[in-house]
Amino acid sequence: ANYDSLFFTDCEVSATTDMNATAISACVGGFIGYDSTNWELQFDGCTHSGVVKYSALASTATAKTTEAVRMGGFTGYRGGGITTHYKDCANTGSVILEGEQTAKGNGMHGYNLGGFFGRNAGNKLSFENCTNGELGSTTKGAVTAAGTPSSGITLGGIMGLTSHHFTATGCKNYGPIKQTGAGGASGTYRSSIGGILGAAPNDGTSTISITNCENYGNVAYGSVKPTNRVDVGGIMGTSSQKGTTTITGCKNGGKIEFN
Repeated sequence: ANYDSLFFTDCEVSATTDMNATAISACVGGFIGYDSTNWELQFDGCTHSGVVKYSALASTATAKTTEAVRMGGFTGYRGGGITTHYKDCANTGSVILEGEQTAKGNGMHGYNLGGFFGRNAGNKLSFENCTNGELGSTTKGAVTAAGTPSSGITLGGIMGLTSHHFTATGCKNYGPIKQTGAGGASGTYRSSIGGILGAAPNDGTSTISITNCENYGNVAYGSVKPTNRVDVGGIMGTSSQKGTTTITGCKNGGKIEFN
């Protein structure tokens, strides 16, 4: 059958999604790992409180991730679709990447982790009144990455990397966002770490809009000396796109740390 839309309403996921693998690429999410359909996708009033974890096995030279890892409390990766919309959703679970990675994805496309969404390569994406983490907690909603990738890495409390239209309105992050390994190796490879959005490179025609969003989680890079550029921001890590980026009425109450 053909479907025009896929809606999740008042759904809950509390299970642990834990992958220990040798893979060309990995897309891991509490609700959806990988999606390339042309459906309209919507989450309304949904919650995730489990753990999303990927561990790259590195016991031998070939037992390493060699392309890309995309992870999110809700969605790992989406490459299609007309629109994706999150409304009144909450993530109190953790998103964890560990192991010795040797990704070869170009630019920032190697490792993308977000409290809700790892990487969006589809069309319009919006978040409305969504919360990552929990007020008063320093562990819930944590997004952390270890290892030493040879490609770019992006981390965000809401979103890791978006390549197209992105809107976040009234969203909050309380979770700690941290990379503990070294940054990318060369060229445009870098670490981009943000309280709301990690990074937003695109083709120059898209718009990035972040309005009335707040970050209270610590945003940190450490403890290995970076091998290349590191961008750390309370709201957004890197804006390298040629389109329009607008940040309005936002607040950062978290620490920005570079160790």
